[in-house]
Amino acid sequence: MKVGWYDFQEWEREEVEQCEFDVETYSESLSKHNFGKDHDVITVFASSKVDREVLDEVRPDVVCTRSTGFDHIDLEACEELGIEVYNVPHYGSNAVAEQAFALLLALSRKIPSAVKRTQQEFSHEGLEGFELDGKKFGVIGTGDIGRKAIKMAKGFEMDVIACDPYGDDELEEELRFMYVSMSDLLRQSDIISLHVPLTSSTRHLLDAPEFDQMENTVIINTARGEIINSEALLEALEKGKVKAAGLDVLEAEDKMEKIKQAHEDTCQEYDINCKLINRDDVFVTPHNAFNTIEAKQRILETTFRNIRERPEENRVNM
Repeated sequence: MKVGWYDFQEWEREEVEQCEFDVETYSESLSKHNFGKDHDVITVFASSKVDREVLDEVRPDVVCTRSTGFDHIDLEACEELGIEVYNVPHYGSNAVAEQAFALLLALSRKIPSAVKRTQQEFSHEGLEGFELDGKKFGVIGTGDIGRKAIKMAKGFEMDVIACDPYGDDELEEELRFMYVSMSDLLRQSDIISLHVPLTSSTRHLLDAPEFDQMENTVIINTARGEIINSEALLEALEKGKVKAAGLDVLEAEDKMEKIKQAHEDTCQEYDINCKLINRDDVFVTPHNAFNTIEAKQRILETTFRNIRERPEENRVNM
């Protein structure tokens, strides 16, 4: 079986070279300029755009994304062309939920500022934070990652509310939280953490009307950048509707990755993202939530299984 392995990274080398498949690796993302026509399977990460133009040329039997999200794949084109799509649905539940709380704790206790201060002088002046105990934690999306986040919030003795179009009464009772409407969650939450996939219905899920319902709220996003309208977030921060934001993802982050140094002339094209990155009340990490030893091992194991067995539970519905 011939496999085209795109977005190849050095940490994958040992296991990819030892696998039983005939693998051709590409460090670049899949594009119309570098595809191989003789691949039975192509596997990509979220940075590849698997669009109709490429699929028409490659015509693989299977597309395996080494990610949970699959918004970078044209599912309509895959269905028309008879191409099966598989993802890695559960690899990062712990890792991503932990990153959400790492961002939250960095914001609540001003950790980056404290570290910089200590390098200059041993003083806690201006570093007053806030406690999580007793705060209302709003979770948007109660899938695997959202559930982990709820459990962690309970460990900090937070009061948890959640919003999900597919609410789970048994889960609500088991984890001792309450499902509420989106509007109630926006108005009541001290902290809002996003754990939904990017779809047509979740794109700009948090926009100006949603931010206007908040008051001094902390926003955490470890899902997808496009779930938040960046311009609206910036305005909400300036208005005080949003108190602070911890972001592991940004809109148009694939372009931001090309910026090696944040020179002013380089940043002009991505002005909104650069303004967010440079604010003291916003902490941004570079889509790093998945990046743990354990999660990456699960990615590889599941991807090999998807190629080998095509398990129904990992097949993306189209």
